[in-house]
Amino acid sequence: MNDRPPVVFVGNARCYHTMDWCRSVHPCLRKGSWVFFTDCVESENHLRIITTEDRVRLLLPIDRLLLNQQSAKADRWRNLLKFLLLPLQALALRLRLGDCRGRIIHAHTLYYALTCRMAGVRYLFTPQGGELTERPYRSRLYRGLMRSALVGARFSFVDSERMRQAAIELGCKAVAIFQYGIDTTSCRASDLRKPRWRLLSNRGIEANYRIEAIQRARDLERPDLPLTFFYPLWDLPYHQSFSKRLRPRDEDLGRIAKARCYELYAEARLVISIPVSDSSPRSVYEAIFCGAPVVTTASRWVDDLPASMRCRVLLVDPDRAGWLEQALVWADDCLHIPFMPCAEAIARYDQYGVARSIYERFYRPVLEPQGLPVSIES
Repeated sequence: MNDRPPVVFVGNARCYHTMDWCRSVHPCLRKGSWVFFTDCVESENHLRIITTEDRVRLLLPIDRLLLNQQSAKADRWRNLLKFLLLPLQALALRLRLGDCRGRIIHAHTLYYALTCRMAGVRYLFTPQGGELTERPYRSRLYRGLMRSALVGARFSFVDSERMRQAAIELGCKAVAIFQYGIDTTSCRASDLRKPRWRLLSNRGIEANYRIEAIQRARDLERPDLPLTFFYPLWDLPYHQSFSKRLRPRDEDLGRIAKARCYELYAEARLVISIPVSDSSPRSVYEAIFCGAPVVTTASRWVDDLPASMRCRVLLVDPDRAGWLEQALVWADDCLHIPFMPCAEAIARYDQYGVARSIYERFYRPVLEPQGLPVSIES
């Protein structure tokens, strides 16, 4: 085992986005040449998603200090605790890293970028959508922290033009658009032309995703059809209200493994994602690559889709009556034509291709001059 791995990821080991990204870089690296530092791996009713292959190492673990629920109260307590522990987490990271010269430190999400900055290490930074496009406009403190993290980074990666513009507005001078990417091969393999019958919701059970509007439209327009819900996160009071509106044939599957997600997408007659605001939804891209039609609300990411993906998306206004029935008629027509991704779609959204591009542009130039044999090809 390499006690000083040249590639260091710092992030939340409970987050699918973060772990998927780090795993997509692994094929570019030799075994043992990376490590993942975190402060939490399994808490607040999140499934444990890490494996031994992720090479996770703990800073100051906080799992046992968090509430055993997902709610606004749990969020406030977690945020307060993490803020108070930030200097100690930074010290722990500094001590565990040792000499950082010639190494790649890649921080995922704001908190871990601030940890790296406070630790005095140079880092790459990947913020998530709402961290740039929403929260800085609701809090001056948050805006200041995000500006500090962006300015302190060697380079920042975002996944939409909206995020890039927000980063520039906050003073970031080194930022580029790279999609997080999805496992396009697994998605395509799941599309085996199964009978498609599910009305599927794949977003968080939170107010932003308007789950109550989905349930209300089904009850009014198509009460004969069951709904299937799976989701990565939920707000406890909102989830309690959501549960009361479920019908006997509805399925509440909660947080499930990726392979099961792909199976459900392959059975979807229609995937429903109608958020109030959105950035670049990977779960929607996965649904499209699994062959499912998607109904959603107007957002900039839709206009940026390659043609082969854009034709699988219908825009609706959830405040107008009849939107669900309209979407079902459209979806049934859409399903007569099998989904075939164009070359642009695969190049832009394949997570391994995206990771290889970032490795070649940002990792390799730092690592190779130090004589570090990191790349599988080197």
